[in-house]
Amino acid sequence: ASDVYKRQGVTKPEDAEIQVVKLKFSEKRINYVLTKPLHGTQKSDKTDATDLTIQIEVMPNRELYQLILSFGEDVEVISPPEIRKTIKEKIIKAYEDLADEYNAKIDYKPHNAYYDRPNTLKLIGEVKGKSILDAACGPGKYSEIFISKGATVTGFDISPRMIELAKERNKNTGFFFVQDLAIPFEQLNDNSYDIIVCALAMHYIEDWNSTIQEFYSCLLYTSPSPRDRTR
Repeated sequence: ASDVYKRQGVTKPEDAEIQVVKLKFSEKRINYVLTKPLHGTQKSDKTDATDLTIQIEVMPNRELYQLILSFGEDVEVISPPEIRKTIKEKIIKAYEDLADEYNAKIDYKPHNAYYDRPNTLKLIGEVKGKSILDAACGPGKYSEIFISKGATVTGFDISPRMIELAKERNKNTGFFFVQDLAIPFEQLNDNSYDIIVCALAMHYIEDWNSTIQEFYSCLLYTSPSPRDRTR
């Protein structure tokens, strides 16, 4: 097959090589992909017992990345690892670019202000004197509420800009740092938090198991810690 056939779109990056790209789709999107193939080389990945994975042979380029990103949370790049990494970097950059606009609307954006926050806060109840981990804290709105009610708060987010905004919003109260939900929480101690809040973020990560284990380890009075078994 020619290079043109093995490209997605027309862009040909310098030194690019044709690669087998495996993509796993959500159950709600896989039928669409099977009936409307992403590329002429598309075929099902027989190694996936769930029948949710396809593979294509393409030259990675701008158009391919745009196509993958267009599926949002309905797709996971299985391989190759360099494409997984590039997609993650592009998602983080998009998050960075939106950070200031998101922060400007966080106080009154309907889904956050009138649906998510009131219900989550009702479930949490009294927080005075509590130690709280605000995971994927964004610009620190939940942290602001908890701190105002007498809690001690630690917050993290994958976006450096969101962390800057969280620090500005909370006027140097609380402790905020950059951290990916999907990797071990090396900066946090076991048995340290009364409450962990992770609002509107878990759907961005592929494997919930390791993140839930990290949360469990960080909660007070959890023994033995899952970290003892997984690290």
